Amino acid sequence: MKILEPLAGQLKSFFDIYGAALEKFDARAASGFYGFPCFMISDNFAGALSSPDELTTGLSQAYEFYKQFDLAKVTYEFTKIEVVSEKLVRVRITWKFYDSKGTFLTDSDYVYLLRKENDSFKVYVVIPLDEEQKMQELIQKKNVPV
Repeated sequence: MKILEPLAGQLKSFFDIYGAALEKFDARAASGFYGFPCFMISDNFAGALSSPDELTTGLSQAYEFYKQFDLAKVTYEFTKIEVVSEKLVRVRITWKFYDSKGTFLTDSDYVYLLRKENDSFKVYVVIPLDEEQKMQELIQKKNVPV
């Protein structure tokens, strides 16, 4: 695990800043963490985005959904870090979402494939593992019309 310690620190810094952009609903800043083209694939969806502008538009639309729930804080936990190659790393994360009162809203698991570029990382693949299910549960729990 000692080999992963410096990598885990770098990934923590990356996701701390990325999470802060999510909390601020800053789609432009969040899209800066991605390389292009980037891909999103789940059990029910597969898509590729070829530019930061496309991703910014998509994230802005997603943020409108989260604002309905008074989302104010985002935290995460690494559940797995796997070195794939010299420049590629696969990370599994559980994101946790809270409202402005600090009340837990939901969590969701994601897998990210990142590539190291110029001493930083870029996300190229995102796999939301349970996002659809968790969002449906949150909609029902909060009785929010969609």
